[in-house]
Amino acid sequence: MIKQKNVSYDYTICDFLSLVYLGLPVFIFFVCFSKMWLGFLAITTLSYILYKVIKKTQWKSDGNIKLLFLVFVVSSIWVLLSGGLFGISQNYDWVKHNAILNVLSHNPWPVNTEDGNMRYYLGWYLTPALVMKLFNGNSGILISSIWSLIGVVLFFWGVVSNIKSKLNASIVIFAFIFFSGADNIGYLITKFQVDLPLHFEWWAGWIEYASNTTSLFWVQQHAIPGWIGITILLKRLDSNNLQGGLLAMLLIFIAFWSPFVAIGLLPFVMPILSRFGLYKSIVNIENIIVSVVVGLPIVLYLLSNTGEIISGPIWSNRCTIIPNAPCFTISSFFLFLVLEIGGAVLVMVTCKPNIPKSFLIISVVSLCLIPLYTVGPLNDFAMRASIPGIAVLALACGKALVDTNWPKKLIPLLVVLIGIGIPLGEMYRGIFILKTDFEKSTIKDLTGGNKIFLQQYFSEKSIWVLRDSK
Repeated sequence: MIKQKNVSYDYTICDFLSLVYLGLPVFIFFVCFSKMWLGFLAITTLSYILYKVIKKTQWKSDGNIKLLFLVFVVSSIWVLLSGGLFGISQNYDWVKHNAILNVLSHNPWPVNTEDGNMRYYLGWYLTPALVMKLFNGNSGILISSIWSLIGVVLFFWGVVSNIKSKLNASIVIFAFIFFSGADNIGYLITKFQVDLPLHFEWWAGWIEYASNTTSLFWVQQHAIPGWIGITILLKRLDSNNLQGGLLAMLLIFIAFWSPFVAIGLLPFVMPILSRFGLYKSIVNIENIIVSVVVGLPIVLYLLSNTGEIISGPIWSNRCTIIPNAPCFTISSFFLFLVLEIGGAVLVMVTCKPNIPKSFLIISVVSLCLIPLYTVGPLNDFAMRASIPGIAVLALACGKALVDTNWPKKLIPLLVVLIGIGIPLGEMYRGIFILKTDFEKSTIKDLTGGNKIFLQQYFSEKSIWVLRDSK
């Protein structure tokens, strides 16, 4: 009798689908944008790594059907509230998102218009734009909403798959949705608000840490990969094996969605390095090949002729371009940290939530250091690189709510309740205040033809990575 070989499974269906979700735009890029020989090498390399992951994937549902249905329903409502459908208005960043989708769906690939060669982090955009091409460039909001919904479902599925109780799973999910810093208290102190109803997160003037709901409603292309990336790294820390090339592949995928989010995720690789060792985590041959064959072309594409971008230590660039906004001071820095992460730190210390201690420490340290460096006229680096750390804080509060006994449970409950007005304000504004329709937005609507703004999205010079670049 032949004995069956024991197979150790290191990945769930959710893990594999999450990697496919993040990686699909990269595959599209190498098929439709890059030089054919670059695309062949990159796709062959990525397919090999994913094949190795498939062999280690347990092909049975991780989480019961009722729990998955709960995740789907809550995720659908959350994405729906972000705007664009059923009369709910989108926030002003959607001028950009819809304009990019329209350019991609109405032009041959790689995109070359009178403005130049398109050069942007296209992770969130390429898949819905490809589907839009099948509908003559129409239905962009519906298609992109479905695309974002898939990502949010995968994230929440990964978060609650090991939670048995539907009630506890619901608490963790809703804590994540409604978690925020104490921005309302900050607003009462500084009395500063950007010119938008119920948008208090810029109370400090020189920096913003966005709530998870704010990130979803404004910058899905940054939020979703940051959240999924955290869940994948958390699961790798608990696994018995680490596929060679996986970390490089994951970070490259996420960099194509959002370079700043990828930077924000980098510190969370350190616990995995400590667990599996330097060779298995980073310097193995698969990681090196993926970095060169896939990562280098992506980096060259993203950095091609980017123009001058404001960057440097915060004390060298103390103010944003927001009119009359307060500027950086030492006192405002410490006040910002206390109000944005102080409550979550208190939860960590008193409740000891069931999240790896290393991830909790990294989230706090990174969120303390991120404000010290600024990139972009609106300090974009801080807003995006903070997304993974904020996600960990939110998950910590959710876990504390379900794992901690009374009266300690009051601490995470109060932290969530203090910040709950921020996400509720985002929802209320889209339903009752804003009246916007950005579905047909164009690049001209976005930039007004200003060449300085156009440099963010187009390169007037040729881009070596692209085929037929002019």
